[in-house]
Amino acid sequence: MSGVVATSQLRFALLLTALSTLGACASAQGHGTSPPARQTLEAAPLAPQTRALPSGLKVVTLPAPDGVFTAGLLIGGGPLDDPADLPGLTELAVQAAMLGTSGDPDGQRPVQRALAAGGALHTVVDGRVFGWLVRAPSAATRPLLQLLHDLGTAPTLPASRFEILLAMAREQVATEGLGGTGTGIAVAIGTALGLGRAVPLGPTRETLERVNREDVLRQFKRAVRPDRAVLIVQAPPGFKLPADILEAFAAWAPAALPSDAAQPEIRQPCLPLGQTLHRIATDDAAKTRSIALVAAAAPGVGDPERDALESLTVWLAERPGGPIERVVGPDEALRAHPWVLDLGWGGGRGVAVLLSAAGGDNDQAAKNLRALSQLLADQAATTVLSPEQAADAHRAVAGQSRLALAAPLTGLIALGTRALYSVRDTAPDAESIHAMAARWLAPHRQSLVVVGFADLSTDADERVHESVWDDAGRLARDEAPIRCVPLDVLRRQMPVDSAAPPR
Repeated sequence: MSGVVATSQLRFALLLTALSTLGACASAQGHGTSPPARQTLEAAPLAPQTRALPSGLKVVTLPAPDGVFTAGLLIGGGPLDDPADLPGLTELAVQAAMLGTSGDPDGQRPVQRALAAGGALHTVVDGRVFGWLVRAPSAATRPLLQLLHDLGTAPTLPASRFEILLAMAREQVATEGLGGTGTGIAVAIGTALGLGRAVPLGPTRETLERVNREDVLRQFKRAVRPDRAVLIVQAPPGFKLPADILEAFAAWAPAALPSDAAQPEIRQPCLPLGQTLHRIATDDAAKTRSIALVAAAAPGVGDPERDALESLTVWLAERPGGPIERVVGPDEALRAHPWVLDLGWGGGRGVAVLLSAAGGDNDQAAKNLRALSQLLADQAATTVLSPEQAADAHRAVAGQSRLALAAPLTGLIALGTRALYSVRDTAPDAESIHAMAARWLAPHRQSLVVVGFADLSTDADERVHESVWDDAGRLARDEAPIRCVPLDVLRRQMPVDSAAPPR
């Protein structure tokens, strides 16, 4: 159908690939037939220029270092913006727009329009933003900018093409699936955010069984809005946005929902007060190997403490001889690398989950998980990094950011994300890294998840309540809601209830 850049499914697949070894358990490209008229040129600035249109859309323009035109229409949001009973619905809506818009000429689909202009069209769904990217020679700017406008404002999703969409999504889910590891990740995310449910990162088999065309179109209308979007354009020096395209985006008004359209209930995440333990029931006859995960809510993109989080994860994962390698050994260190999973939330207020994992024989998986949990707790208990270590970690983060921004497509996504979430770079010192960890990563914030049979009890007399989930991510029995602190309370650093002691 299309190229897929940094999709949640791709990130999820990479995560599953990394974790699955713990236990036993196209872009379209072409050449245009007739280039559009040359655009009016004017001197381009050397730095990104940002403006807001009357519609609420942010427009960011900057020169292209390689002389190639690249543009994206990106909207803030992620898995937490989906209805709880239809995970992955926004991702389906993004793909649905690729099947047709009311602006398509002569029955051409969007991918064919991009091909005809000599360019390529990609979808984006990465937990922070979703939308579409185009890339082509500079002569194709007008038709591809018009294509982005049509994708964001005028999808049609004919019923016959909807069946094609579902068939392709079913094939992808059947290939990648959730499996025990994926279910463990989904449960870890949902319980770390106090939601009391699993949060898959993309469409599930159950979603594809119950979703209909109207669900997808309603979600598109809810989620694709100019006030939570950015149009980012990287073009050769001298480029000027065509006036008619700019006017069309300025007049973009959110699509109205039917008066009888029920709004999905989207529960806001919170931070648990008390460590929780969860087990994914499996039918592994051997019962000798497990995958175990520790998760905690973490600052999202744009949060003032995000730089501290990223510096901490770089320091924890340092190799050789870094903290994680010291507690789990060199063989497990790569697989226990901390993952920061961004999950959206309200199109501009991000939240993430920090996830680390261990696996192997039951005893070793349990031992490693306790070690990882304690490692996070140590960061929350006191200032661990030296000033030099904090400075080195920040330099590494800054270097990674420069590499991401320099890439042709992922760089545009990174720039758009920074504009949507108002990212401000800081250089966190050791004390601010500790302050972040104390608020977010303390033991009473952690969710521990076992896929398999590892026993996390520390002695024979200990009785630990475990919530049991099936392999589809459903609670085996009703559970009392856990005690939680709203994120707003945490972000304002207001006093909170005293935490239950660690398990």
